[in-house]
Amino acid sequence: MDKFEMYIEIRGMLNQKYSISTIARKLNISRNTVYKYIRKSPEEMAEWTASTMTRSKKLDTYKG
Repeated sequence: MDKFEMYIEIRGMLNQKYSISTIARKLNISRNTVYKYIRKSPEEMAEWTASTMTRSKKLDTYKG
């Protein structure tokens, strides 16, 4: 599952009044991850997911 899709899923479950622990159990993630995702606004989440896709890795220079 994509990070932004998971964010949308978590927000939907929160609107349905699921508890944090229930959300974590259903999505097989930790409660800390759920808390991290609910602290971000949709704009912050979109920016964060975009930045993770454009990061360069240390070994990218040796990829060829």
